[in-house]
Amino acid sequence: MKTTAADILEVIRSHILSDSFKERHKKSEKWFTRNKVFSFYITFALTLNLLRKTLQIELYNFLQPHDLSLATKQAFCRARQKISLAAYIEINQILIKEFYKTHSVNLFWSFRLLLIDGSNLLLPDTFFIREKFGACSNGLIKDHCAMAKASHVY
Repeated sequence: MKTTAADILEVIRSHILSDSFKERHKKSEKWFTRNKVFSFYITFALTLNLLRKTLQIELYNFLQPHDLSLATKQAFCRARQKISLAAYIEINQILIKEFYKTHSVNLFWSFRLLLIDGSNLLLPDTFFIREKFGACSNGLIKDHCAMAKASHVY
């Protein structure tokens, strides 16, 4: 039996709502102890939501059904910084594990075929970035700029 997206989301949801997950991934024992608008679970769920509009509009739309629409974007940003990066990595690992339990990988001549798209990114021109990553020029302009390469695997 194939695992549906709803089944996978339910596993992830139950994992996120567990107290052990919250305790492992808040950056300090003092944080997320009181019942505020941006609890650990609401903050985590909102960061997983794809934000397409301004942050204040997204907060209003997300929190309005719960009568919590008076929350500020500054309060959300502070709450978001209190969650460790490892929480998102753990949820991603669970998603991958649950998906591949019942889905097979298609192979091309016994190889897994991956597509990679690359881009050049213009970085902010600061002393630290130039010292760390260097700078480049296209030969036509005298000024150098900090650049980075980015790749995305499909």
